[in-house]
Amino acid sequence: MADPLIGVKLGNYRLERLLGRGRMGVVYLACDEALLRPTALKLLSWTMPEQAGHNPEAWFLAEARNVARVNHPHVVQIYGVARHGNYCYIAMEYVDGASADVWIAKDGPFSPERATEVLIHAADALQAAHEANVIHRDIKPENLLLGKDGRAKLGDFGMAYHVGNSRNPNSGRAGTPHYSAPEIWRGEGASVSTDLYALGATYYYLLSGKPPFSANDLQALIAAHLNAPIPQLRIANSRLVLGCQTILNRCLAKAKSQRFESALTLGLEARQLLRETLSFPPPPPSSVGAASVAPKPLMPQRAPSVIPGQLEGFSSRAPSSNLRSPYDSTTPLYTGEPFSTALNCLIEWLDQDSSAGIFVTGPRGVGKTTLVAGAIARYAEFFAVGQISCKNVGPPRFLAGKALRALGVIPGLEFGKSGLTEALVARCIELRTINRHPLLIVDDANSDACDAAELASLATAARFSSSFRLLVIGDQKTATQLVRSTTPNQPVEIATLQLRPLSVAEAGAYVQNCVTKSFDTNAQEFLFTPDALLLLAHRSSGLFSPLTQMAQRMLVAANARGRRVLDSWDAWIASTDAQGTDAESRPSEWPTPEVLAVLNECRRHAGHRPRR
Repeated sequence: MADPLIGVKLGNYRLERLLGRGRMGVVYLACDEALLRPTALKLLSWTMPEQAGHNPEAWFLAEARNVARVNHPHVVQIYGVARHGNYCYIAMEYVDGASADVWIAKDGPFSPERATEVLIHAADALQAAHEANVIHRDIKPENLLLGKDGRAKLGDFGMAYHVGNSRNPNSGRAGTPHYSAPEIWRGEGASVSTDLYALGATYYYLLSGKPPFSANDLQALIAAHLNAPIPQLRIANSRLVLGCQTILNRCLAKAKSQRFESALTLGLEARQLLRETLSFPPPPPSSVGAASVAPKPLMPQRAPSVIPGQLEGFSSRAPSSNLRSPYDSTTPLYTGEPFSTALNCLIEWLDQDSSAGIFVTGPRGVGKTTLVAGAIARYAEFFAVGQISCKNVGPPRFLAGKALRALGVIPGLEFGKSGLTEALVARCIELRTINRHPLLIVDDANSDACDAAELASLATAARFSSSFRLLVIGDQKTATQLVRSTTPNQPVEIATLQLRPLSVAEAGAYVQNCVTKSFDTNAQEFLFTPDALLLLAHRSSGLFSPLTQMAQRMLVAANARGRRVLDSWDAWIASTDAQGTDAESRPSEWPTPEVLAVLNECRRHAGHRPRR
């Protein structure tokens, strides 16, 4: 059934669609036809006075007045309150986004980083309310609105009361049971501390996707709030998660005296947590105060390895102790093509200032991240490197905010993407004044995890501000999308370095070098036949991860059987699901016609004659 109010005009506001329903009102998206801006219009729907004799319109007006007392960027603002015919309404700021519970229902719990940012915004809003003598009394995920511009805003002051207003006494139960403090259930009045308890319970929801206490009936839920121990986060342990749990322990303490003294104190501790766990370490004292000069890299006599150490830990899986690991990381395992050319190109880009950005592309597992690490190692004393990932940025996705944290700044009240980008540029300029040249590395820029418009924003900032260099690691599809994100006024100019997989010959050389240089002299007795190397290259598609894993399986199996020659049979079973197959299961006629066809195809690609 169509909503009869859609299209109706109340004052300057024409109702467009329903946004949600609350205890006292129904919220619509409306257009302010005078100022031509979207507005949230809350219509009073509570028509029957409560038993205590409260006047619904008085409650409605009290909500508007309470919000009007709190002027803060993280509180939904009030534009006005009025009556039109039979309708009493509040005109409020429209937040283009969704409440925290809707975000979580769609994408799952927030990352600890994102949840703590939202906590900081909510604590700032609560502090402003408490300074205005307003107690919210209904903090919960549904009342935290997260805009698409990155801001979190506290809304719905329908249950709030002003300390100095006798019409809304500090008595009676208010709030939502899952987020109500123990003293509320004991019949005590609401206070600053009860708001902080509710905010802590909301923080737990942001981190876990559920309230801290759940039960089948209200009495069991009340008992949990009063007596149950504070729940522990069931997410991967880290310094950040441990810090989140510490904040939860104080917010959800049963006694008010054990909670944070104020929302301000809570916000300061949350900011310090992010600062300690996510910040980039400060520059060495020797560089502070030095004049800013262009970097003159000191080239080491021996190039660093550009091959990942996947063979590390091999000895723990080998039955014999005559194979050791890890290898000497200062000795390069493989410096042939395509890495020698790619490494030289990347070093040349780092050594000059003509291009603000470069995109290192190639398929997954081709060694892009390792290539970048090998090049960056040469410039460690000159660059302030901030490395971020396109994964787990959190809703909404703003890489600029993550980059700020990687360079040692916790975003505060910056408004939206543009404000974050401006703060990033300012931070990079600050680093350059102390002879630290900012280099921002964005990893995992793949089509399934990255927003090309976000990358374009960073690339544009790098080009026009000249305050930092941008190095992106991802796939070719994202690189193409990045270029297409350009506009005539803000073109995205970024160089591209494409890293290809190893050829058959290069894959064979890589495996031989790994065996020779990663282990002791006893390992040099292992011998891979040409056909074994051809199969390894073919079945791995020239990618490091599968290539190394298959070679590793072959070495472990051969070492267990006391064999030193590894042939096409060993390579074939190492590259299939037949792991653990022993030598006795080898077919009497090998290679089989199926394997021979594969081998001959590999031989033709390698320029060898096919076998009969």
